[in-house]
Amino acid sequence: MDEIHRLKSILDNAIKEFAQLRTVIEEWSSRVKDLETENAILLKMLEDLVNKLDEIGENEDFKGIWSFLDAHNYSYKGPHYGKELKEAKEIILVMKE
Repeated sequence: MDEIHRLKSILDNAIKEFAQLRTVIEEWSSRVKDLETENAILLKMLEDLVNKLDEIGENEDFKGIWSFLDAHNYSYKGPHYGKELKEAKEIILVMKE
């Protein structure tokens, strides 16, 4: 009879541990879903930014600035974003796979 009680106790503890583990898994699953949602939002924001930068870069008025500066012997020495834009486009492609 003692053996049955011992085994029942082991089984009861295993059931409790399983329930706790299930709760932890459900919490992590919920967090993963939240992170996936946040990721989708950030990816959309990145796509919008990349598209806007491409749009600006292709705008004829914007392109004309460089000719204007050249005509007035001025060389732009400020920051450039070409490398970062290329990397952002690569990230978008990877994230959409």
